[in-house]
Amino acid sequence: FLAHGAIVNIVNGTVILSAVIFKQIKGGKVFNDYPSVGWLIITLYFYAAMSVLWAPAPDIAIDNLYLYAPYIVLSVLIAPLLIKNNEDLYRSFLALIFMGGVTTILLLFFTEWGYRRILLASNMVEGRSNPLAIANLSGYVMLSAVLLNLKQEYKVWNVLRWILVVFCLGIVVKTGSRGQFLLMILLAMLFLPVSRPIINIKRFVPLFISILFIAVVSYWALQEYTSDYTDKEAARWDTERMRDDVGGRFDAAEELISKWYSSPQNILFGLGGSASYDKSIFGFYTHVVPLEILGELGLIGFLLFLIIIFKSYKTFRRCLNKSKGDSFKRGVFATIASIVLFEFLLSFKQGSFLGSQLLFGLVLVFAKLENSYAEENPSYKIINTEARNSQSDLKDPNSGILRYKKSSKVRV
Repeated sequence: FLAHGAIVNIVNGTVILSAVIFKQIKGGKVFNDYPSVGWLIITLYFYAAMSVLWAPAPDIAIDNLYLYAPYIVLSVLIAPLLIKNNEDLYRSFLALIFMGGVTTILLLFFTEWGYRRILLASNMVEGRSNPLAIANLSGYVMLSAVLLNLKQEYKVWNVLRWILVVFCLGIVVKTGSRGQFLLMILLAMLFLPVSRPIINIKRFVPLFISILFIAVVSYWALQEYTSDYTDKEAARWDTERMRDDVGGRFDAAEELISKWYSSPQNILFGLGGSASYDKSIFGFYTHVVPLEILGELGLIGFLLFLIIIFKSYKTFRRCLNKSKGDSFKRGVFATIASIVLFEFLLSFKQGSFLGSQLLFGLVLVFAKLENSYAEENPSYKIINTEARNSQSDLKDPNSGILRYKKSSKVRV
């Protein structure tokens, strides 16, 4: 696999495409109720492809499009079609916990590690792993293990989930992925009350113990897996070094933005796809995806991006309300919402727009979850501006019961 890495991608693509085809044949109706945010994402990618026409380094821009196109098609256009409702997401998270958990354990204990990376070798080639990819996987596994509520409670699972948390935090420390490490901790703590709301003291005590356990294990993992570092390697975890690295990323983004701001045409349409790779601008991607979108795709692309984020926020609000009182739904919602937020926050410190296909694929899955609530309860799609009259207009003066005026338009 090291010598022929494309095999893994081809197998993944074939499996996912086959699953979509079989689901459609069996009456899954995978193309029904495609979320509006999906069309916005497709429009954003289409605009990015068109921006190659005025990019300062068109050869690099075309090469990047060619490189990332299969991943975009698979992660954004095809894979989300497999998710229809809570049940689909639930099974997906169970598979993630099992397969991702096994992979995490194997990588942590049964591979040879260098500084931050796994050392890879074959008869044909030598290489090193991508530490951020391993850290992202561990983040997904930990958030799923902590937040997902099983349909049936198993005491052994309540032990295994926390053992898995220890392994996930440990491997992320070994990769030196500081952003992932901090976000895994914060998001797990933040979404625990969402997954398992505090309704009485009996709920508060285990929740408090869970949060305390995450904090203690995080401290232990940091001490345990950095103990054999040299002073230079250990300095990566110093707060001053972290501030310098964050500042360096935003300095790079500032160079791109200063070029973008140089003319009205650039401000509106952007500098063009992969413009940050041009040596006269920065020479590589800036690691701050939102600012990269602004600089390369201009106000047009950035507005599309903001609308996508805003619609995701509305999806969060609606799903939060619709999952109340249902432990199963709350667990699924908390898990997908935390992973989407995990990817979004990471986009401020790593990766490029074209390389952020997982973020947009997850946003699309999140929107499909909202659509599934609408199918379960058609009255969910009630709101129309003409139906939002004042309460005094809607209230029957005799009974005090709220009612809609006949002239009001209610969209179902």
